[in-house]
Amino acid sequence: MTRLLRKELRQVLLLIIIAAALAGCGLRPAPTQPPSQTSPPGDGSAPAPTDGGQQAAPVDPAAARLGDLLRQGPVRVSVTDLGLQRDLSPAEREQAVAAVRTAVPIPEGAGEPGTQSALPWDLTVTVARDGGNYTLGWFEPTRFWLTADGQAEPSPDMPAAFLQEDSGLYRSLLAALGPELPLPPDEAQRIIGDRARAAVEALRDRNWEALAALVHPTRGVRFSPYGYVRVGTEGDRVLTPAELRQAWADKTVHLWGHYDGSGEPIRLTFAGYFERFVYDKDFAQAPQVGYNRILGRGNTLQNWWQVYPGSILVEYHFPGTDPRYQGMDWRSLRLVFADEGGTWYLVGIIHDEWTI
Repeated sequence: MTRLLRKELRQVLLLIIIAAALAGCGLRPAPTQPPSQTSPPGDGSAPAPTDGGQQAAPVDPAAARLGDLLRQGPVRVSVTDLGLQRDLSPAEREQAVAAVRTAVPIPEGAGEPGTQSALPWDLTVTVARDGGNYTLGWFEPTRFWLTADGQAEPSPDMPAAFLQEDSGLYRSLLAALGPELPLPPDEAQRIIGDRARAAVEALRDRNWEALAALVHPTRGVRFSPYGYVRVGTEGDRVLTPAELRQAWADKTVHLWGHYDGSGEPIRLTFAGYFERFVYDKDFAQAPQVGYNRILGRGNTLQNWWQVYPGSILVEYHFPGTDPRYQGMDWRSLRLVFADEGGTWYLVGIIHDEWTI
């Protein structure tokens, strides 16, 4: 009996020891892990994200100052190619400020502005402040430039150029202008490319029947000797389709405007005008073609968008080739088309060249 009790006591004692051991394992603290080499110092927790789960990008001090400039002064945006300009509203200015916060300054000595832009339109933004004007300009695809009252740099701590593609400011300004702008070049080309080609080939071939078929039946087509289109009673000559079919054979001398520079009247027959102010180069073989953007740039103001709102312009352009003139011997022929009931008719033939 005694032996049996001892055996049972040993079994109970063994069960108590096992239970105590198991309880001790549950209370023992977990072993500490070595700190991660990528963890920030401190309590080991990463800082809370500040913007949609991502760290806020640092703003370059020069970009911040540029944003302050846009916020403080009245801002006027101009599209020289279109003769368009207007002041931005306070809300539009704030959108521009937000867009410019990611601008990346370009160091001094980055070079002068280019003369040809791959952007749809050249923009300039004028900010009036401190009795002077600050101007931001887009002249080439990769950068925009900042000047103050014609000086290269507005202040010692503000760079003269910023990377355009990093800022988003250009797109912000286009969005602000919105419906005031023509169709983008790629869309304009898709709509009018074939019809414009037919028109320039008809001019090349002196095929007046084919050209007249493309002209607006009631508005006719206006012939402008220079980039500035003149309208009204003293404006550029307009020919109806019927008049155009007979114009080449007409020996009558007409007034077509005035020579730029001298101001002398342009008195020519249609054939004489055509040879001098329409097809003075083989524009059907022009090396450059632009849609809704100006390629040839001189001193003449461009107002085609005001005269032909909602239109599509196609420019056939020959850059200057004679080194004696440093590129100023360029020539352009611009064809303007207007939509009428789903058909795009030729309404303007604009010749342009460098003028003094």
